Amino acid sequence: MTNYSVQNVDEFIVASPEVARPHLQEIREAVLSVLPQSSEHISYGKPYYKHPKHLIGFDAYKQHITLEVYKGQLTPDEHKELEKDGYKTGNKSIMIRYDQKIPVAMIQRLAKSQLEKQ
Repeated sequence: MTNYSVQNVDEFIVASPEVARPHLQEIREAVLSVLPQSSEHISYGKPYYKHPKHLIGFDAYKQHITLEVYKGQLTPDEHKELEKDGYKTGNKSIMIRYDQKIPVAMIQRLAKSQLEKQ
């Protein structure tokens, strides 16, 4: 849903499809729980978390949310764990359908590892 008209994460969530909003808020809380020192901002039309550089971000689409890491790639073990639970993965991303639970522990682990990679 990349949205270049929003100014902050709150606006992004409100402008997202209604079905996405609780999921986006849960992802936001998961990231901030392990990166409280990070700053939220909109970059490339979607939310990102920085400290001081980009760490992790997400975007909402009609059928799913994509969460992406900025540095490096998901490890083979992370791919395996996520795919075992039914999530689709890319080199740097997780696709979360709206009928799936948010993988909070994995998101927290990824966010923390992004900070360590800076």
